[in-house]
Amino acid sequence: MNFLADILATADAAELEDLNFRVQVFTEEISNLKTEVFNVIEGTYVTCRPVLIDCLEMVRKAETMNQDLTELINRVEIQLNRDPSNTNSDLPGLKQALDEQHADLHHINSLLSFHTNMIEAKRHERNALHLECSKKYRCLKEQISNDSNLKSFVNYQCLCGELDRFHSRATVRVLDEWKPVISWSVIDSVLDKQQSEISLKIRSSTSNQQLINALHNFDLLSLEVKRFSKKLLNNVLLPIIDKRCKILVTSSGDILRLFTMTQSRPVGRVKPCADVLNELIVAIEFIHNHLDVAIGESGSQMNLITELGAEIGDEFCDYLVAHCLEEALPEEIADLDRFDAIVEKLTELNELLHKKGFLTTGNTNLQYYNGVGNPLMTDRISQCYLMEALSLMKADLFDIMDAGVKDEVNKETFYDEIATVDQLNDNSFEFPHLKISKTADKILRVIERMLMEATSNNCSKMITRTLYLRTRHIIKMYCAVSPFYHKHAMETNPQYAAFFHNNCQYMAHRLTLLAKEYKEPISNILDNELVIMCDLVPVLTSTGAETLRNQLMTQKRKIIDTLRNSGLVTLTESKKIPSSVEKSICEVCSQLSFLQSVWENVLSDATYCRALGYLCNICVEELTHRVCSYCNIDETTAKHLIHVFNKVVEKLTTIFEDPQEIVKNVKLWLRFNEIIKFLGADLNKVEARWGNGKGPLAQEFNAQEVKKLIRAAFLGSVKRATLLAAIK
Repeated sequence: MNFLADILATADAAELEDLNFRVQVFTEEISNLKTEVFNVIEGTYVTCRPVLIDCLEMVRKAETMNQDLTELINRVEIQLNRDPSNTNSDLPGLKQALDEQHADLHHINSLLSFHTNMIEAKRHERNALHLECSKKYRCLKEQISNDSNLKSFVNYQCLCGELDRFHSRATVRVLDEWKPVISWSVIDSVLDKQQSEISLKIRSSTSNQQLINALHNFDLLSLEVKRFSKKLLNNVLLPIIDKRCKILVTSSGDILRLFTMTQSRPVGRVKPCADVLNELIVAIEFIHNHLDVAIGESGSQMNLITELGAEIGDEFCDYLVAHCLEEALPEEIADLDRFDAIVEKLTELNELLHKKGFLTTGNTNLQYYNGVGNPLMTDRISQCYLMEALSLMKADLFDIMDAGVKDEVNKETFYDEIATVDQLNDNSFEFPHLKISKTADKILRVIERMLMEATSNNCSKMITRTLYLRTRHIIKMYCAVSPFYHKHAMETNPQYAAFFHNNCQYMAHRLTLLAKEYKEPISNILDNELVIMCDLVPVLTSTGAETLRNQLMTQKRKIIDTLRNSGLVTLTESKKIPSSVEKSICEVCSQLSFLQSVWENVLSDATYCRALGYLCNICVEELTHRVCSYCNIDETTAKHLIHVFNKVVEKLTTIFEDPQEIVKNVKLWLRFNEIIKFLGADLNKVEARWGNGKGPLAQEFNAQEVKKLIRAAFLGSVKRATLLAAIK
C-alpha cells in the first residue's frame, strides 16, 4: 500500500509540474494573440487602414487555444477533485489563471468574429450580393448591440462608426438597385388638359425577392413600403374609387395604366359602383402578381402585400365605404335589385383582399357591407327620407298654399279632437280652408311615399317595420325641430306662428286619413303587430296650438301694457284729459288691424274669429275695468271716453265679417257697449236700462257695480238717492 501511495504521489507531482508549465506557456500565447488581434482591430477601425487584413490564421489559433484551454481546465478540475482539502496550494492559483485566460479568449473571439463578419459583408457588397450582405449586416448589428465583450472594448465606438459607414454605403447600392424595380410616370394629355395618364411599372425579376429582403435586413423596407403605399393609394386606388379614371394592364403584365381626370369628379355619366369594384380587383391582382414576396426567414408570416395593407388597408376601406359603397346603397325599395350586382363584386374584392393578406382578419369593414342584407339598406333608405324631411322642416314657412275646403265646412267645427281610425269614413269631416306652408305638404308626401314603399310587394318585413317607425319619427321630429329652428320667427312674427299652427292642424288631419288607409296593410305584413299613428295627432295639434297660444299671449301683453300706460289709470285725478289716452287706444286698434291683415284668410274662419275675439275681448275688458274703477267721472271726461270708445267699437266691428261673430267671440262686447251708453245717459235713461234688474244694463253689471258707476258719474241729488235705493 505504501508503495502504491508513493507511485500516485509521484504521478500527481509530475502532473502538477506539467500543468504549471502548460498554463504558463498558454498564458504567453493568449497574451501574444491578444496583442496581435488588438493591433489588427485598432489598425483597421481606429487608424482606418485602407486594406482589410485577413485574420484566418488568428481565427485558427483561437480555435486551437479554445481546445487547449478546455483540456487544461479539465485536468485542473481532476486534480482539485483528488485533493478536496486543497493540500496543494498551487491548484487554486492555476484555476484562477485559467479563468482569466478564458475571459481574454472570449474577448479575442468576439473581436475576431466581428472582424471576420465585416470582411465577409464588404466582400458581398463588392460583389453586389445584396441579400448576403444584408444578412451579415444584421449579424454585425446584433453582435455590436448585445455582445458584452465588444461593448467593453476600449475602441467600441470606432467599431460602431465603421458599422454605420458600411450600412450607409451598402444601403445606397441596394436602393440604387431597387429604384428601377418600381417606377411611376405621369403624362399630361396634349389634347385635353383635364386628362392625364399615370403608369405604374413593376419589373418582373427573380432578384426582386432578394432586394426586398435586403431592404428589410437593412431596416429600409418600412420606409419604402410607406412611400410606395401612399403613391399607390393616392395615384391608383383613390382615383378609381372617385370614379375619375380608367384602368388598363398592358399585355406584358408589367405596367398598370390609369387614364385620369384632373377634376374631382367626371362630368357626365357616373361610373357604376360595380365597375369601380371590378377595377379595384384588377389593380389589387396586379400588385399581388408582382409584389407577393415573403419577408424574413422561411416560415415567416410577413410578406410585402401584408405590409402594404398594414399601411393603407384601413384608409382604403374607409374611403371605399364613404365614397363608393355609401353612395351606392339604395335610396328606394325599387333599387334593391340593382344592389345585388354590387354585393357580388364586393364579395369577390373582399375575399381577394383577405386571401392575399392586404386586409387582416380583424378588418371587417367590407364584410359588413358584403353581408349587408336588410339592416344597412333599410337604414340608408329610411335615412334618405329622414334627411329630406329634416331639410323641409328647416325651410322657410312663407312659401304657402291653400288647403281645405272653402265655405263648405261648419265654422263651429274646430280641429280640437280627432276621431279614432275605426270611427272614420270618407264623409267623416272636411278640413276647413286655411293657408299652409308648402313644406308641410311636402313632408306629408314624404310620409306617404314611405308608407307606399312599406306596403309594396318587394318590401321585406324589416323594411316595412323600419319605414313605419320612421314615419312616426318624422312627425316627432317636426314637433321638436320646427319650433326650435324657427323659434325667433314664431315669437316675433304673428303670421309665421299662424302658418306653423295651420301646418300642425293640417298634418294631424292628413295623418289620421293615412292611418286609416295603411293600418291594415302594414299590420298584415308585420303579422298583426300593433300599428298605430293616431296617438301622434294630439301631439301635432297641441304643438301647433301652443305656438299660436304663445303668440296670443305676446299680443295680449302688448295690448294691456299699451292701455295701462295710456293715462286711463289716472284720468280722473287730472282736470285735463291727456292726449296719450286717445293715442294709445288708436295704437291698440292699429295692432288689431295688423293682426287682422296677417291672420284673415290665413287661419281657418273659426280659429281666426276665436283668436281675434280673444284679443278684442282683452281690449274691451281693460277699458271697461278702467271706467268701473273711477271714483269721479265728470261730464267732460265722460264725453271724451265716449268719443274714444266709439272709435274702438267702429274698429272692432270691421274685424269680423258677420256682426254676430263679434258678440259670439268677444265675450264682454255687450258689457262694453253698455258702459258707453251709461257714460252718455242721464239718471232716467240709466234707470230705464236697469229695468228693475231685468234691463240690458242689469244683464252686464251687478247692482254694486251700477251703484258705483252712478256715484262716480252723477252729483248727489234726490233722484240719484232714489235710484240708488231702488237698485238692489
